Amino acid sequence: MFGFRRRRDVAREIAQLTESRREIVAAFEIERRRIERDLHDGAQQYIVATGMALGEM
Repeated sequence: MFGFRRRRDVAREIAQLTESRREIVAAFEIERRRIERDLHDGAQQYIVATGMALGEM
């Protein structure tokens, strides 16, 4: 009886850990995309501004 309960507890902990890791990975991916987008948008703005400044010369 003790072995069955212990296995059930371990299985429940593994399921909880798996889900928490899944949530962490999803949050990381969302943040990575945000940073990627911010870097791209920032670089694009810089390039356009530089091009306009060069065009004024």
